[in-house]
Amino acid sequence: MSQGARPEGRRRHRRPADVYVIVGEGASETLYFDMISRIFPGASVHTCDAKGGDLRSMRQAVSREASRSGKSNRIAAVMDVDEKTPAQVGEFDRWCQERGVDLYVSNPSFEVYLLMHYRNVPSSLTQKDLEEALSVSTGRRYDKGRGIRISEEAVAGALRRAEASLPDPATVEEVAARPGTTTVHKLVKKIAGLAGERPEPPPARP
Repeated sequence: MSQGARPEGRRRHRRPADVYVIVGEGASETLYFDMISRIFPGASVHTCDAKGGDLRSMRQAVSREASRSGKSNRIAAVMDVDEKTPAQVGEFDRWCQERGVDLYVSNPSFEVYLLMHYRNVPSSLTQKDLEEALSVSTGRRYDKGRGIRISEEAVAGALRRAEASLPDPATVEEVAARPGTTTVHKLVKKIAGLAGERPEPPPARP
């Protein structure tokens, strides 16, 4: 795909005023969204590393960023399910909603979404399996601090695979109950200006 090509064939233009403040639980999330902001520059993206995926750390980081942000900014929290129960994830989602924050989760971890840039992700993969699969897919040992190289083509593939892995619409509690799934693609589509769009159907065969 050429540099000017667009995932799913289209990209909507955004107003420069769109600002996303993204609180990720660690380096892999913030690194990824920093790259996304360079590929899709229509929205301004500010990332914050919560330096911990436990709910206490996430609450503190979200509260801090919410108090600093302008009223028009869109705040998102990106978190792993890890050992959290669906009930715990649901309770945190409600806490976020009360503060005007959108929550996006991956089960068991953000590496599920990263691996979707290369292949489908079965529910049987453990965290170790995910990291090993990313090492094979990228051709180098996967390191959370380095992340993966991404392109518009790879992002488009991740969006398609993430959508196919879940019913629509899907809640964060559903993701917490289903390993190998994520809602992170919904945030990426918003930043890229693709929210509400779906892949074009294949042309009819003669």
